[in-house]
Amino acid sequence: MSDAANIPSSPSPSQPSPTSPGCLVQGATIAMILWALFVPLIVQTSVVQAIWAGDFTKVGYTPQQVLPFSYIHPILVALVAIGLLIRSPRHRAIVLTLVVSAGCVALLLLPRVLLSPASVYASGAARIVIMLICALPLLILARRRGTLLAGSGSMMALLCVGLFALPWVRLGGLGDRIDILLAVGEGLAIGLLAAGLLGGILIPGLRSRPATPGWDLFLGGSALLAALVGIGGAIGQDDMQALMMPVLAGAAFPAMALALPDRNGRNGLLAPFLLVGLVAVLPLAFADPREVAQVVSASDDTFKFTQQAASLTTLIGLVLWGIFQIIPRRLPNLGPAPVMAVLASLSLVGAGVAYATSSQVGFYGNHAFVILKEQADLSGAARITDVTERRRFVYKTLVDQANQTQAGIRQLLDQRGVGYTPFYLVNAIEVKGDILIQQEIAQRPEVDRVIFSQNLRPLPEPLPFEQGSDSAPSDVSWGVAAINADRVWNELGVRGKGIVIGQSDTGVDWKHPALRDAYRGRDGQHDYNWFDPWTGSKEPWDGAGHGTHTMGTVLGANGIGVAPDATWFGCANLVRNIGNPPDYLHCMQFMLAPFPLGGNPLRDGDPARAADISTNSWGCPPIEGCDQGSLLAAVRALRSAGIFFAAAAGNDGSACDSLATPPGNYASAISVGAIDSGGDLANFSSRGPVTNSPDGRTAPTILAPGVAVLSAWPGGGYNTISGTSMATPHVAGVVALIWSANPRLRGDIDTTEKIIIETAQPYNGTRTGCGGDGSLPDPESGYGIIDAYAAVQRAIEIK
Repeated sequence: MSDAANIPSSPSPSQPSPTSPGCLVQGATIAMILWALFVPLIVQTSVVQAIWAGDFTKVGYTPQQVLPFSYIHPILVALVAIGLLIRSPRHRAIVLTLVVSAGCVALLLLPRVLLSPASVYASGAARIVIMLICALPLLILARRRGTLLAGSGSMMALLCVGLFALPWVRLGGLGDRIDILLAVGEGLAIGLLAAGLLGGILIPGLRSRPATPGWDLFLGGSALLAALVGIGGAIGQDDMQALMMPVLAGAAFPAMALALPDRNGRNGLLAPFLLVGLVAVLPLAFADPREVAQVVSASDDTFKFTQQAASLTTLIGLVLWGIFQIIPRRLPNLGPAPVMAVLASLSLVGAGVAYATSSQVGFYGNHAFVILKEQADLSGAARITDVTERRRFVYKTLVDQANQTQAGIRQLLDQRGVGYTPFYLVNAIEVKGDILIQQEIAQRPEVDRVIFSQNLRPLPEPLPFEQGSDSAPSDVSWGVAAINADRVWNELGVRGKGIVIGQSDTGVDWKHPALRDAYRGRDGQHDYNWFDPWTGSKEPWDGAGHGTHTMGTVLGANGIGVAPDATWFGCANLVRNIGNPPDYLHCMQFMLAPFPLGGNPLRDGDPARAADISTNSWGCPPIEGCDQGSLLAAVRALRSAGIFFAAAAGNDGSACDSLATPPGNYASAISVGAIDSGGDLANFSSRGPVTNSPDGRTAPTILAPGVAVLSAWPGGGYNTISGTSMATPHVAGVVALIWSANPRLRGDIDTTEKIIIETAQPYNGTRTGCGGDGSLPDPESGYGIIDAYAAVQRAIEIK
């Protein structure tokens, strides 16, 4: 479509004699606008809060699916009821605009209810079709009612789009070709729907009286604002509405201004279509809806920057509204067409330059994790008594199987020029291609399933790091004392010497005074001692603090660690407090067979340098891509190799059956819940009875201190934080003490687990009524509270 500056204006419809609507009609109309605006805002805000309120998946739906669909019906009922009472054509057009947009929103919400949150492509395509179905009759009606489908003002629209784009191009990262195509399609469909509402209903209604440009802009813009906010609330399967609602709100008044008749009495729909459609493309293209949903639940890094961009978009829209409100009679052209074309070009070029000079230019499409049907048989490992030889057997068996069974898929990906990463601990491949190649691979006979793997887009600037706020400890931490680890040091002379701890977390500040001497690469040799699959860093680091804190609890000096003479090495699987199945698996492989910096895990791994104990204060929920079985083969393989795998139960309590996230809900792992200093189960600690474990877990295995735990923090400081993440390293430290006290038990997972269970102290704290008949493991407290002293004593007795 062109600017169509020379298209003759359509004849104006006959105008009835003006009548002044009463205050009741005015008030009812404004009330309906506010009702249609604020109900979606309030409900959509509650959706985000509801994520924290409980697990809606138990009934088959998430709050993102249920709550938005529930609010649209009272809006429709109220709008229709009030609309029937309004006789003024102008005000009836406003209410009718709200009714029709609400009806379209009800249809747009159907994909959210009927499709899973993971169905991003299918739901996006469905919404495009629905919006086109809604827009087409409105555009036909607009043509019949004398509204130009082209009209003037497109250069002004593009000028505004360039301004709106500035906050978004700063983010930089785009998805893959399918992501971009879907974003453009969905954004332009929103633009068509907005243009249809304007041309088919709103503008003809406002033209039923003599023009009052300022009031028409305010009243019509308010109606369009409410309609677009409702539409924005229906976009996305996850939390994309948090961005779409403020962005479309910002576009509403400028779009209304461009739709009003210009100084020559002409008006058209090209300009508002371009403005709303292209502005809607911005958050859809520059923000990953799954990533936005992740960080709402787990972190605030991506959400911080995308919300800033959305807020600036709203602000830009308000500024433009102010300008247009002052000079409405001169819109949509502020100057001759050539001048407007130059200004629009400068605006768009400026946005392009801003994008090109950002540090995140590129395409960051999400990946797929392809799990093959055939998984290795490691039963032969149990017959190998030497733990190092057992680990070599497990490593070789897994690698050989991966190389043989993955050959066909690797060859296909090489031929297509698609990047990929093979894995062996789970027989799987991470595919770095779009949905088309993923669907092709999913049809292959050797493939069991294909699951989502989040590829985080880069941030425009580093996040500020919170410094540790506590002083160095003056005595042993309360957690160390509560499990009697200090008694093990002082009375039994055991401090964890000779045992290697491997940690997968946000990283570790290896130069921290409480940790440096225990680091296996303390001489600066980081080969085989550090792996960062996220950023490729050459030495251990920790940008979040979580990993330094948990490592301090395992073996930190100065009384914070349970096994201060043990040795550690590490891997970063949570650099931004978010993970995905491949990166969790990267680090789990590194625990079995560390490799040098830049090495190939399937060729350069050295099981002789494996961790004895793997401490894991993380979980992989569905929002990060894991299904219940995605990491199960890996945990079982580590157990077969004689590597003790301690996993946090999770922080989804106090709800019953909240122990639902891998790997903490695997019976193959030791699942750790948290208690406070009073001996009570922490309110946040996940608990049973478990109903969806893939291998039979029913409750946490053991409890350990996890509330207000003091430990190391990056930069040499200390900090006090809480979580089952803090409880898990206590258990890992106790295992180090057990194996140090009796090296014959090293690698004997079954006997070690039995010792921990049989020597645990009974849990006598408060309960929340999650069942239990007195037998063990109890759904809430497992086998009780770990006791380091009793466990080490028992271990020493075993010959």
